[in-house]
Amino acid sequence: MKRHAALLAICLLLPLGTLAGCARPDQLALPARYPELGFTILDRRVGDVEWPADGAWIFYPKRDPGDWFFDIWRIRPDGTDMACLTCGDETPQKHNGSVTRHPGGEFLVFTAQNADASGELLDRLAKPGIGLNCNLWAMTLDGTRAWQLTHMPTDTRAPQGVIHPQFSHDGTRLCWAQAEGRWSPEPGQEWGEWSLRVADFVVDGGVPRLENVQHFQPGDVPRFYESHGWSLDDTHVLFTANPEAGDHPPNGLDMYALDISTGALTRLTRTPQDWDEHAHYSPDGAAIAWMSGAELGIEFPSVRWPDWTWCVTTELWLMDADGAEQGSGNQRRVTFFNEPGHPHHAWLQEVTGGTNRAVVSDSAWSPDGRQILFTLAYEVEDGPARNVSKNNSFLVLMDLNL
Repeated sequence: MKRHAALLAICLLLPLGTLAGCARPDQLALPARYPELGFTILDRRVGDVEWPADGAWIFYPKRDPGDWFFDIWRIRPDGTDMACLTCGDETPQKHNGSVTRHPGGEFLVFTAQNADASGELLDRLAKPGIGLNCNLWAMTLDGTRAWQLTHMPTDTRAPQGVIHPQFSHDGTRLCWAQAEGRWSPEPGQEWGEWSLRVADFVVDGGVPRLENVQHFQPGDVPRFYESHGWSLDDTHVLFTANPEAGDHPPNGLDMYALDISTGALTRLTRTPQDWDEHAHYSPDGAAIAWMSGAELGIEFPSVRWPDWTWCVTTELWLMDADGAEQGSGNQRRVTFFNEPGHPHHAWLQEVTGGTNRAVVSDSAWSPDGRQILFTLAYEVEDGPARNVSKNNSFLVLMDLNL
C-alpha cells in the first residue's frame, strides 16, 4: 500500500507519460520502454502477431476504440510508422485478424467476418481467434486490393469459421484451422468439431486463390484444432488440440506436429490438465515458444464460452525442439506476470494500475531469435465478473537473455 501511495504521489507531480508506470494503460506514451526488464510496449488493444523473416514490419489486429471491430495494422519493430491496413473501403469492414504475410512479400492473408454476420453475439463469435462466420481473405500489403479465398456462408445455428492461417516458408502452401459447423453439448465436444486445412497458394495474373485443399483431423477424436505454423523444412504443421480418446475437456490442450505427407503425429507436450497453445518454432528451429497455464493451478468450473475466459491464466514458455516429443525438451517458463513478488508481476501492476490476472497468448520470434513479441492481456472489472479480453492488452517486445 505504501509503495502504491508513493507512486500515486509522484504521478500527481509529473506530466502524463513522464513516468510510464503513472499513466493509465490507454494513456501510456508508446513505445514505452523498460530496459531493466527488457520489455517494450509497442501498442495496445491487440490480438495475434506476425513478424515476417525479413524483420521490416510487424503485423497484427488491433481493436478500434470506436466501433470495437478489429483491423489489421502494421508497425516497425522500433514502434514507428504505424498504419491501419483494413480501414479503407477495399477490405471487409467488420472483424479482421489472424494475419500472415506471404514470404514473397506481396500479400497478406487474414480472417474476416462475413458482412451479413450481424448482431452482438455474432460479432463476439467472429473475433480473431474465435473466427466463427469468418472466411479467409488475401490483400495487398497496402490494403488497396482484397480477394476472398474461402466461401463459407453465415449460419447462426451451426456456424463454420476459420482461425490462424499460416504460410509455409516457401510460400507455396497455406495452413489454417476450420470449424466444421458441427456442434454438440457432449463432454469434450463443447467447442465443436474442427479440422486442419492445407492448400496450395496460387497467384495467377496477380490474383491469389487456394487450390487442392487437404483436410486433416489427426488423433482419436475430431475436436478443436488450432494451427500455428510450419517446421523449417515445411514438412510438418505445428498445432494445438485435444484429440485423445476419453472424456477430456476441450481446454486441456497439448501441442502436436503433423507430418502432412504421411499423417504421422508427434505429441510435443503431455499436460492434459493445463492450457497449452500458440506454439511457434524459433527461426533456427532449435526452440519452441508457447503459452501455458502450467504451474498456475488453474481450475475451470466450466469450459463453455464465455465461462472459461474468466479463468484462463497463462505465461510464456520455451522448450528445446529436440527431445520435445519425449516430454522433456528443457521446458522453462520465461514470464512471471501472475507470480506476486516477481519483478514481472510488479511491472504489470504499475502499467495497468493493478490487475489480478494476466494471459500471455500469441507470440512471434524476431528474425534473429534474440527477442520475442507477444500479446499480454490483463484482467479488469467487467460487471459482476472479472474478465480478460483483447480490449485490455499490450503488444510487448521482450529481449531474451538465454
